Amino acid sequence: MDGALELPNRLVAPLSYMIPFLMIMGAMGKRGYYPLRALGSVALFSVCFKMLRMLQPGPAEVWSSSTSLLLFLLVYTSVLPLVVLMTLFCCSASFTQAFFCAGAVYTIQNLSFILGTIAKENLLSGSAQNFGSFFSWVSIAFGAILTYLLFVRKIGGEGFEIVTSKGAVIAISAALFFNIVFSEVCNGITAYGIRPMQQLALRTSQAGLCVLILYMEYELLLNRRFQIEAAATNQLIRDKERQYETSREAIDAINLKCHDIRHQIRRLGDARLVDPTTLDEIALAVNIYDAQIDSGNKSLDTILTEKSLLCDSLGIEFTCSADGSRLSFFSDAELFSLFGNMLDNAIEATRDLEDETRRVITLGVHLNAGLVTIHEENYFAGEITLVDGMPQSTKHDPLNHGYGFRSMRTIVEKHDGVIGCTADDGVFCLDIAIPLLQA
Repeated sequence: MDGALELPNRLVAPLSYMIPFLMIMGAMGKRGYYPLRALGSVALFSVCFKMLRMLQPGPAEVWSSSTSLLLFLLVYTSVLPLVVLMTLFCCSASFTQAFFCAGAVYTIQNLSFILGTIAKENLLSGSAQNFGSFFSWVSIAFGAILTYLLFVRKIGGEGFEIVTSKGAVIAISAALFFNIVFSEVCNGITAYGIRPMQQLALRTSQAGLCVLILYMEYELLLNRRFQIEAAATNQLIRDKERQYETSREAIDAINLKCHDIRHQIRRLGDARLVDPTTLDEIALAVNIYDAQIDSGNKSLDTILTEKSLLCDSLGIEFTCSADGSRLSFFSDAELFSLFGNMLDNAIEATRDLEDETRRVITLGVHLNAGLVTIHEENYFAGEITLVDGMPQSTKHDPLNHGYGFRSMRTIVEKHDGVIGCTADDGVFCLDIAIPLLQA
């Protein structure tokens, strides 16, 4: 077929490399004049690839001499450093990250090419070989889809900067080199003619090795991301613990001072040295700062009292009905992190609402049907996007923000509980349920 489905053979291989490359580059941090850099990289790769293909010995010649074998390895291994240089030229990345990217591009190309070859060899008869160009299109499309699902979708806006493990990249390098050698062994064997089932087995083994390498890269990407998130979450909990200690000491000192001030007010009132109305106003102000919440849990009392005072200073109505005695299984650090993040987010959402009557935060901690339940509710303006039941960060750097909710989920799930959120009609609700047996 020479129609629209015909893809010139000279473009198949470069496109199968360049499409995954450009997709991954598009999701990474770009250097200045990126379109020109990308266009220049594609042109350079096309020229270099054509020159390398001219040097490449045929399948039957590779194993005829050590010179032919070394030449073949030089041709195919040259693709990797070429893609590495292109990545460094187009994007802000370290050598480790660029090599990780190049390994992904090379392996995806190899896998898509092998699957296309399997399809051609097993689905087409001799009279239908003109349909081979169709499978070339399909293999390139498959590579693009695989690139998106495994890397582009997972990278988001952060790129490969989270990839820092040189040891893992070295392991991937060894696997890539073995893949190159194994691929040529398979090509050399099939060039001399073998049975169709044996050929299929070899091609499937090639594809399986590519899948293994992609799995290594995918897991490295996700595991590194999880490590960063876990470290940030633990640091946040430690910071909250230090903040809790500071808050507890401050509130205890305030309560002591308020107690002394009330005695002084009483003496002044008895001596009639100050206008009684003025003394009443002073006493009311003191009572606001001395209004410690009593939930039955001293740690929770400290958190709620601190947030209550903050709400009062911001003109936010804070309503709380909490049975803190049910939360004794939480450590002080967990309590401060859980309720601190919960109320900080609520305060941030309500403090700037134009309608002052909507500046309301409600919190409840109760025992219901064998579950310790925590319910927080507040108004908000704008839109909140929920993913897996949790709101996404509104900051411009999602990799380094949003850990408040992640730490909350980590704490709740540690105690076999569940956490979820809803955001409807300008009302945000956060609900937590923990089994009584855990409690």
